[in-house]
Amino acid sequence: MAGDDKTPLRLEDLWLLVVFIGFGPAMVLVNNPEGPPPWTPLLFVLIVVGVSLLLRAALSRLGLDGRGLTYALAIGGFAALNLGLLLESVSRSLVLLQVALIGVLAYRLRDVRAFRFLVTWACLALTVGPVVLVVQDRFSGSEPAAIGESEDLPAFDVKPDVVVLVADGYGSEDVLSEFYGFDNSHLRGELATLQMPMNPAMKSNYGRTKFSVASFLDLGYIPDGTPITSAVESGLVATMGGKNRMTETLMANGYRTVYFESGWLGARCGDEIDVCVGGPWPDETYYDIAHRSVFRDLPGFEHGISFSRGAQHAMAALEENLEGYLQDDQPDFVFVHLLAPHPPFFLTESCEMEPSIPLAGFAVSFPNSTDAAAALRSDAYIDQIECVNDLLIRTAEAISDSGAIGLFLGDHGPDRLGQLFDPADGWTDEQRSERLGILFAAHHPGCDYSSVTSLVNAGRHLLACLSGTELEPLPDRFFDIDKTVRIPVMVEIAPPSEGLQ
Repeated sequence: MAGDDKTPLRLEDLWLLVVFIGFGPAMVLVNNPEGPPPWTPLLFVLIVVGVSLLLRAALSRLGLDGRGLTYALAIGGFAALNLGLLLESVSRSLVLLQVALIGVLAYRLRDVRAFRFLVTWACLALTVGPVVLVVQDRFSGSEPAAIGESEDLPAFDVKPDVVVLVADGYGSEDVLSEFYGFDNSHLRGELATLQMPMNPAMKSNYGRTKFSVASFLDLGYIPDGTPITSAVESGLVATMGGKNRMTETLMANGYRTVYFESGWLGARCGDEIDVCVGGPWPDETYYDIAHRSVFRDLPGFEHGISFSRGAQHAMAALEENLEGYLQDDQPDFVFVHLLAPHPPFFLTESCEMEPSIPLAGFAVSFPNSTDAAAALRSDAYIDQIECVNDLLIRTAEAISDSGAIGLFLGDHGPDRLGQLFDPADGWTDEQRSERLGILFAAHHPGCDYSSVTSLVNAGRHLLACLSGTELEPLPDRFFDIDKTVRIPVMVEIAPPSEGLQ
């Protein structure tokens, strides 16, 4: 088969490379409930396929068979981009050896008719699989969840700037003291000096970001029993991105909307936003692709590093731009979603980035963690609290000096007690108290938030004060999702205790 050594690139070769290399990024795209844009995975695939073609051309010049090289690069690339989960139980060197052997075997079998037949059908299956999932998702027949009801409010007489900063995963002062041994009275005192008192009784109505933030912005509840389908997920992303009653009400009163993206794709700007301060690039999908691959947890690809990069980016952008919006003559609604102190715990007290595998991942505590590992992560959570505190104080100073309204809120508390791995309807009172007890502080001269005890009513209270009208508070209710069923379902859970013992 010497004549095959310099076989020119055929359309079939290109198809094999694109499909086998593109399958992993395609599945990352399809499986992400936040509906990420396809540009990052597409660019990734184009770059990897381009490198593969250059490598194929170079090796062909050395006399290697072109068709065999196509098989080796396509199937070896598929293995490299999809065998990352093996690293949880097998060493990286052994997994890389497996990838190399897969590539060599594919090359050796290049002239076996049965092997070529199987490769062709595998390529068809890998092409059709993601497409079928997308079509099923698109035509599932489910609808986004309705949140609350429309509220008719009179026009505002006074239109101060409004700043809402969500510090993701920031627990209340009681939670930090009881479960982490941290005294947060310094922040409380600094904010009080700036006429931004904290409300220690505030609770999140949901134990997860997309539900609590959407509920706060849309002034109502996602109903008990709602199946959390892809359509519902997409609707929540749209709600957080600007398609909500709070934003619509402020825009109707002449406010410009300014949105600082967090770096999490579930909290990106929607079309409704006037000014979008974008998150860092490459975006979250790039790191999700790496986490699926054999390159996961290598330096620069530690699990969750996109969140830490996003937090740093949002903090820097806020400090650079906030005063400009607060000092102009245009009433602005500034919404900031900050991915800290939420894990991973790669940010130090001074907000420097120091990634490490023991501090990676998206939970404070994991099942079967040792006491030492749990203590390390808990201490790192407090480090990120202190990092965020410095930003909150500086932001509060800017808000107070400008006469703007400012709300600081956690969307949920932390999870040292393993809440993310236990059914929510079986949470103990301690688990509910830790997960639902959140930071809340408000600078709103003439408006008292001390009687507001849950996040959904904080949003309603803000608009009631701005409009000078009565906006009936909703009964405090609390929810999380039941993930033990095929399609997760929203379930109502018992309220946490009024205070921690």
